[in-house]
Amino acid sequence: MIRRLATIACVAACLVAATPAGVPKQADAAAQLEHAAHCRSLLRGKRGEEREAFRERAVEAYRAVHVHFPRALAQRAEASFREGELRRAGGDADEARAAFEAAAQHGAGTEFRARAWIEVGHLYRRSKRYVDALASYERVLLDEESAPTHRDRALLWRARLQARLGRGKEARASWERVARDGFDPFDRLEAFDAWALNLIAVDDLEGAAGVLGLCSELLAERLAEETRTGERLRRAHARMPSIARLEAAVEARRKLREREREQGGSAIRVPDRGPDRGGASLSLRWSPTSRAAASALPLSRPAPSPPLAGARAAPCAPPRTVASRARQLPMLR
Repeated sequence: MIRRLATIACVAACLVAATPAGVPKQADAAAQLEHAAHCRSLLRGKRGEEREAFRERAVEAYRAVHVHFPRALAQRAEASFREGELRRAGGDADEARAAFEAAAQHGAGTEFRARAWIEVGHLYRRSKRYVDALASYERVLLDEESAPTHRDRALLWRARLQARLGRGKEARASWERVARDGFDPFDRLEAFDAWALNLIAVDDLEGAAGVLGLCSELLAERLAEETRTGERLRRAHARMPSIARLEAAVEARRKLREREREQGGSAIRVPDRGPDRGGASLSLRWSPTSRAAASALPLSRPAPSPPLAGARAAPCAPPRTVASRARQLPMLR
């Protein structure tokens, strides 16, 4: 009996020592999170040392969730995630990564597990630990509980790293997966754009034109929606960097052909593409039939729908098609 009382007293003493100073216990874990969020809101408008002092108070408030409600795993996951955000914003990458990893550990069944692994991947990526970053993004893809939107974000970031590491074929496969089957239309648009830009970078202009045409085809219904989301998507579609980049590449190749003719009519030499550089590695194959079919697809965006009541109409860009690009570039015919 005496030993048991001594054990209880020891545990109580440890809890008192671990309890963040000045953080009162709330009615439940949700209320404790709200209290911590209020402490975090007090950072607004603060500068310098004062801001750092308020940041530490907010961190302590989130840590109090673990002390006061150790069994509330969902709330503990969010508390760790918010602590990670605070530490990251304060420039402490190691503490931020530890907090995000704790969020992933406690976050089964919540969105914070996938979000935490994506943040861990970002921290590794910024410190140029690319293998660790890829492994963190892969954790999101391997987790069956990950929401589709988090899977798509992990795929997009994985593709960026794969491209940076020279693994173009793998990157294009990741972009294609999001572009064709992604959950969010803006993520799909981003994937199409990155996919086309990568093909332009390896001088596969025909493949890039086909990707942009496929984008307009698969997103046609979403682009035609008379909603605010549809308006935003049309504006984003019209501003895709790959469209301007393709135009510039087509013009550069046209000028190159003219210079070759002026210098004696020698044929242009197009660099041979290895198995990881051209469109042959993609599922988008370019037979004469498919090339003719793709030439009818719009490259930019469909005719704009009437603007919503009270909303300003987005500027209308003239319709452009893959066929118009092909006519400018003989090698794409």
